[in-house]
Amino acid sequence: MNRGGAAGANPPARFVALDSLRGIVALIVAAHHLNARTPLFGLPFFQAGVQCVDFFFVLSGFVIAASYGERLQAGYPPTRFLWLRLGRIYPAHQLMVLCYVLIELWVALSGAADLTGRAAFTGPRDLAYLPAALLLMQSLWPAATMTWNVQSWSISVELILYLLVAFGWSRLGRGWWLAGFTVALVAGWMVDHALLAEGEKLLRGLCGFGSGLALWKLWELWGTRLLQLRAHWMTLAEVGTLLLSGWIFVLSCQQPPILAADAVFGLTVLVFAAQRGQISHLLFTAPFVLAGAISYSVYMVHGLVETASLRIVQHLLAVTGQPSLFTADAVTARPVPNGDWRADLIGALALMLVFAAAWVLFRWFEWPLREWSRRRAHLIGKTSDGPRM
Repeated sequence: MNRGGAAGANPPARFVALDSLRGIVALIVAAHHLNARTPLFGLPFFQAGVQCVDFFFVLSGFVIAASYGERLQAGYPPTRFLWLRLGRIYPAHQLMVLCYVLIELWVALSGAADLTGRAAFTGPRDLAYLPAALLLMQSLWPAATMTWNVQSWSISVELILYLLVAFGWSRLGRGWWLAGFTVALVAGWMVDHALLAEGEKLLRGLCGFGSGLALWKLWELWGTRLLQLRAHWMTLAEVGTLLLSGWIFVLSCQQPPILAADAVFGLTVLVFAAQRGQISHLLFTAPFVLAGAISYSVYMVHGLVETASLRIVQHLLAVTGQPSLFTADAVTARPVPNGDWRADLIGALALMLVFAAAWVLFRWFEWPLREWSRRRAHLIGKTSDGPRM
């Protein structure tokens, strides 16, 4: 596995450091959704983790361009590309929706409304929204966007982006990166000026993903120069871009300009794509590689696992007459002055449960079905397959 070498080194065959970063950011999202009023997880960095999704969009555009750009331009079947992407995102999403359906059925049959705090099949689990969730089309129906497996709204946006790539890339020829950059600028400008509020999430996806596509062009032009820099300079660059990204996370409650945020995330992706600094070296160690491998499962499962574990904690606190340590509103959650650090241990245990559940989901469900879709990919489309990345 190439980590990027000295002058004249070849580009990395796989962006392991970026995979590991994705795993870390997925865990930050999970920590954000704890909505904790604790000394650690109540800090602005975690409470403002909503901006992490924009990092995912930028990274996704970059990786898709790296993996499929030349092949799609050379005639790789769009339907095969979509088949492989669906094999990557669809099974885990569907399983989580099924879990929520079973929970709602249990509430309906048992009458245990205290399990969810509402009547069965109401609120975000309304049956009217289920078809959109099953088809991953929530982002096209504003009322259904934050329903069922709520975090899947960004996956719904990703699916639309994949459709645009599949059927638009070959037609754009060598101008694909310019089209992506133009779309990113327009979409970002619309978000920053609060235009088309109902389509804001889709616009965020277009901005980040388009930025990532254009970023791959920068990598093709400048990546070799990054690989030729000394490791200590790349370490400084890695530290600097991580600090900038963390600053964007903290500012997200004040809604920083999306164009500025995506520019910072893009710079971070570009620097870590070289895999030359000491932080990249750390990201190649087993725990971070594992986090990267199961990052999608972490993202999919964390809502259900955290809700279940924290409901148990809240019940125990209520029984013992203790104040609530978690809130339904992440924006207003703040660290409690002189708060009880044991509450942070509860949050850490919840994240450990998320990680464990994600590993099980990845090992026994996500990965086998992804491999099954890859084995059958040659049956989709008519042209010969290129090398798999």
